[in-house]
Amino acid sequence: MLSLQRCLYIVIAIITLALGIVGVFLPILPTTPFLIITLWAASKSSPRLEAWLINHKTFGPPLKAWRTRKAIPRLGKWLACIMMSISWCILLIKQSPPILLVSLGALFLGVGIYIVTRPTA
Repeated sequence: MLSLQRCLYIVIAIITLALGIVGVFLPILPTTPFLIITLWAASKSSPRLEAWLINHKTFGPPLKAWRTRKAIPRLGKWLACIMMSISWCILLIKQSPPILLVSLGALFLGVGIYIVTRPTA
C-alpha cells in the first residue's frame, strides 16, 4: 500500500509533468521548471518515472545537467530572459499599475540574475 506522502509526490510529479508537456507546445508556459519539479517529486516516489525522465532523449540531458551541476542550457537562459523582458514590456505598454510593474520587475530581475549566474550546460 502506498503511503500518503508517496501518493502526494506522485500526484505532484504527474501534474507537473503534464504542465511541462503542455509547455512544449505553448510558448507562454515554461517547460523546464515543471520538469525539474517532476524529477524532484519522482525521485521521492517513483524510481520508474525518475529513470524515464533522466533517460528521455529530449528532457534527459538538461535534467541531468541541472541535477549534477545546477546548469541551464544557454538557449534556455536566453529564452527565459527574453520572455520575462517581453512580458514586462507588455505590462508597461498596457499601462499596468505601478506597483505591479515594480514588483514584477524586481521578481523578473531576481529570477534573471539567478538564471544567468547558473553554470551553462
